[in-house]
Amino acid sequence: MNVDINGHLEKIEIGIKEMDCADCARHIKSAVESVPGVAEAEVLFSAQKAVLSFDPAKAGPADGYMI
Repeated sequence: MNVDINGHLEKIEIGIKEMDCADCARHIKSAVESVPGVAEAEVLFSAQKAVLSFDPAKAGPADGYMI
């Protein structure tokens, strides 16, 4: 996992409804990891969720653009 200079990352688990296939999960992972401040995204097709590690100073769920 990537860690910002100060080592301050937060994790959040987000449910993803209607994810149809593993390819969808790969696309979501790629898109989320391209958001500035997101260090890592684990997208689980079978569980219909994502676990994100992010720098709260740069990104977060309140920004609306994380996912």
